[in-house]
Amino acid sequence: MGQLPLDVAQLSCDILIGTGRKFLRGPRGTAFAYVRASVLEQAAAAPRSRLPLLRDNGEERLQARLLESREASMALRIGLGRAVDYALDLGIHPIRERVLPLAQTLRSHLADLPRVRVHGQEHPGSGIVTFSVPGKTARQVKEHLARQHINVSTVALPPSGTDDLLPLTAATPTAVRASVHYYNTEEEIQQLISALR
Repeated sequence: MGQLPLDVAQLSCDILIGTGRKFLRGPRGTAFAYVRASVLEQAAAAPRSRLPLLRDNGEERLQARLLESREASMALRIGLGRAVDYALDLGIHPIRERVLPLAQTLRSHLADLPRVRVHGQEHPGSGIVTFSVPGKTARQVKEHLARQHINVSTVALPPSGTDDLLPLTAATPTAVRASVHYYNTEEEIQQLISALR
C-alpha cells in the first residue's frame, strides 16, 4: 500500500489489511482494513458471532468499521488521511514506476557483489529488497550501515523453498531488508553498495 496500485475487485480480494506507515508514510499506529461485504455477512452468521450491526442512515447493517477500536486518535487519523491524499496527488502509478526500477537497480548491484546473497529475486514486484552477507549476521550488517547513515531493517527468512513467515527467535535465520521509495536516488543506492563493499 502506497507503492503499488491495489484494486480489490481486480485482485478478487476478500480481506485487505495494510499499515499506514511504511510505504504510505502515514503515522505509526494507523492501518487500513477492507473486508468484502459477503465475508462480513459470513462472519456475522457464524455460531457464537458477536459482530454487532452498525446504523447507517437509519439502516442496520454490517460495516468494516467493526474492526476499528473503540478508542482512536483523531490526530493519527487525520495524519493517515493526509498521507493518502499525498500519495494520490503524486499518483500511485507514477510511484510504482519510480519504485520498481530503483528496487531492480539495487537488486542488480547487490547481485554483482561476490559476498552478498539477494533473496526473493523470483518475486521482484515491490520496493522491498532482502539480502544477506554470508559470515555476517543481519544485525552486524544493519549496524555497519547505520554508522554510515544508511537505514535498513532485519527480517526473518522463511525456510528454503517457502514463503512462510517465521516467528523471530534467536535461532531464526535473518536477512537485511532495504526498502526503496520514490524519493530515493541512484546515488543513495551507490552509497549502500559502497558501504557493503
